[in-house]
Amino acid sequence: MILAHASQSGGKVQFNEVLDDSYSYMLATPLRSNAAVLSALLRLAADAEGRGLAGDLPFKLVRAITQARGNRDHWENTQENVFVLNALTAFSRIYETETPAMTVRAFLGPRPIGATRFSSLSDDAVTFSDPEQQVTPGLKTEVRLEKEGPGRLYYATRMRYAPTEQSAERINAGIDVRREYAVARDGRWVRLQSPMAIRRGELVRVDLFVSLPTLRHFVVVDDPVPGGLEPVNRDLATASSVDVAKGEFKAAAGSWWFNYSDWSDYGRFGYSFYHQELRHHAARFFADYLPAGRYHLTYTAQAIAAGRFAVMPVHAEEMYDPDVFGQGLPATLTVEP
Repeated sequence: MILAHASQSGGKVQFNEVLDDSYSYMLATPLRSNAAVLSALLRLAADAEGRGLAGDLPFKLVRAITQARGNRDHWENTQENVFVLNALTAFSRIYETETPAMTVRAFLGPRPIGATRFSSLSDDAVTFSDPEQQVTPGLKTEVRLEKEGPGRLYYATRMRYAPTEQSAERINAGIDVRREYAVARDGRWVRLQSPMAIRRGELVRVDLFVSLPTLRHFVVVDDPVPGGLEPVNRDLATASSVDVAKGEFKAAAGSWWFNYSDWSDYGRFGYSFYHQELRHHAARFFADYLPAGRYHLTYTAQAIAAGRFAVMPVHAEEMYDPDVFGQGLPATLTVEP
C-alpha cells in the first residue's frame, strides 16, 4: 500500500500523500512523511533478507531527503529535523558500517578520465568529465568504475547530447515540459507547428507547460531562444507596453493548456516559480519548492532578423539533481522579411 504512493525517477524516489488541511495542525509535511517511510523501510532492512526486499529504495529515498535540505545545514522545521535525522542515522548504521578507505578510478572506454581517494564519510563528492570525447554516429563505448578498498561507493553517470529534429523524442525523467509558439493574426492567437514561419516584426508568445508527479526542489526551466527572436522584457523601461500586453495569455486553439484545468501561473502563490531571466539567448524560470501539479509559464518575443533558425528543445531539471529532468522537442523557425 505504501509503494502504491511512490514516484520514482532515475536516481531517487518520493512518496505522495494526500492530506486535508487539518493535518497542518500536526505540522505534517511531505518531507516528514517521506522520512517516516524511510524509517519503516530501514526496519525491514535490518537483516539480509529484508535488505533484499527493500532493494535500492532506501538509498533513493535518502537521496531525495538530503537534497530537500538545499544549501542549508538543517531542514525547514523541528519535526522535519527529528524525523529526518532519526531515519538517516538508522540508514548509516545499516549501510555504512565500514569506514571508507577506497581508491576509485573512472574510464571511458579504454581511456582513464580520473581517479580519487575517499577516506571519510564526509568527503566531498568528486566529478570526472570528458568533454573531449569524439562522437560519431553509431559510436558505442562504456563507462567503467574501478574501486579498491572498503566502504560504500555512491556514484552517478550522466550524458548530455543535442538531438536532431528528425530523431528527437520528448523525455520525461520526472518532469514533463512542453513548449508552444503562438502568433497573433486576424485578432486571435494561432498556434505554430514546426517547421514554423513568421514575418519579421511579428510578436510570438511562448508558452511553457511543466507537470510534476511529486514534489520537486530547486527547479530551473531553460528555454533556448532562436537567433531570429528577442524576448520582450516587461521590466525594462524601453519595452513597449503594447508589445507586452499582447503577450497576456489567451490560449490558442489546440493548445496543451486545454487538456487540464488546474494550471498555476508564474508567481501565483508562494510555492511556484518566483524568478525569471529573459536574455538574448534563453529564457529561464526558477523555483525553490514546487509541489506536485501543473505550472504554466509564458513570455513574449519579437522576430528581429530574417533567416532560418534551429529552435533547441526546452529543458527543465532539478539543479542539484539533474537526473530528474524533462526535455521537449526541437523545431525549425523561418523568419521572412
